[in-house]
Amino acid sequence: MEITFLGTSSGLTETNRFYTNLFIKESDYELLIDCGDGISKQLVNYNLKESINSIIITHFHADHLAGLPSLLTQMKLLKRTKPLCLYVYYSLTKVMEYMLNTFLLFPNKFSFPFTVIPIKQNKKVTLDCDISFIAKRNTHVKDKEYYIFNKKINPVSTSLQITNNKSSLIYTSDIGNSEDLYLYNIKKNKYFISEISHVEIFDILQLLKTNLTITVILTHYDINKLHKLLDNNEINSFINSKRLIIAEDNYNISI
Repeated sequence: MEITFLGTSSGLTETNRFYTNLFIKESDYELLIDCGDGISKQLVNYNLKESINSIIITHFHADHLAGLPSLLTQMKLLKRTKPLCLYVYYSLTKVMEYMLNTFLLFPNKFSFPFTVIPIKQNKKVTLDCDISFIAKRNTHVKDKEYYIFNKKINPVSTSLQITNNKSSLIYTSDIGNSEDLYLYNIKKNKYFISEISHVEIFDILQLLKTNLTITVILTHYDINKLHKLLDNNEINSFINSKRLIIAEDNYNISI
C-alpha cells in the first residue's frame, strides 16, 4: 500500500501547499481521502484524474470537501467511463445529494456509474480484496447542527483505520480533542497519521512515549505552528529517530 500526501496544509490557504488530501494505492485499486479546493489540479499533476476507484469524505468542512464538485465536473468533461464510489457517513448521504444538485451535478446523467455509499460507525468496509477501512466518529464537529429544507442535520466527522493484507494505518483527519487520538488500538498499526491543527504537540508526544512501535506522521498543519514545533527539543529528538515525520506535499510512504 502506497500513501501519497497530495496536500498537507491546514484550513488556512497557502500559496505553496494544497489542502490536506491523501491518495492511497493498493495493487490496482486507488483511493482518495477528502477533496479540498485544488484537488483537480493535484490529480492532473499526478495523472490520476481517470484512475481513482473511490473517494472517502471524512467530514464536510470546505477544506475537505469543496474540491469535490470541480473534480466530478472534470470527470464529466473528460467523459470518464470507469465507475466511481463516494463514501460518506450514512446520515449525510442526502446532504451530499443536495450539494451535488446545487452545483448542477446530476449523477444519473454522468458518463460513468457513480454511487454514494453510506458509512456506518465501526463497520468494516471492503473496497477491494486487498484493502478495507473502518470509520469511527470523532468530536471535531460535535454539538453542531444546521437545517436543510427544515430538517435538522447533525454533521459528523470521522477518523479512519485503513488495512491491507500486510499492515494497517490510522488517519485521524480533523479531530476535536486528545481523546480522539485513541479511537483505535494504536499498537496494531504501523503508521499513525494525525492532523496538528486541533491538538497540542504535548498530546502527540504522549502518544509517542506510550506507543513505542508506531511512527507518527503529522499533517494538516499551519506553517506558523510548525516553526513552534521545531523549537521543541523532544520533538526534534523524535524526528531524528524517525519516529515522528512532518509530512510535506508529495511525501510518500509504503506499508
